[in-house]
Amino acid sequence: MQFIDEFRKTHKTSLSSRSAPLQPADRTVDRVHDKQVNCDWQFVDAYREEKGKDMDWNTCFELGKEKGLFKKYSKVHSEKSAYFRAKR
Repeated sequence: MQFIDEFRKTHKTSLSSRSAPLQPADRTVDRVHDKQVNCDWQFVDAYREEKGKDMDWNTCFELGKEKGLFKKYSKVHSEKSAYFRAKR
C-alpha cells in the first residue's frame, strides 16, 4: 500500500483517474482499417458468389493478394478465419 501511495505522489495520479477518450485522429485510423477490411470481405463475397460450391480459398487468397488485398494476413487460414468472424 505504501508503494501505491508513493507512486501516486510521484506521478500525481489517483485511482479514479482515467485515460483520455479516443481523439478524432485515432478514429480515422480505425475507419481506414475498417475500410480495408471491408474491401477484403467484399472481394471474398464476390468470389464466393461467382464460384459457389466450387470456391477455393487458396485461389481466392492468392487473387486477393495480387490485387493488394489481405495485407494483414500471411496465410489463407488466417484470412478465412477472420472472414467468418467478421460475418458473425
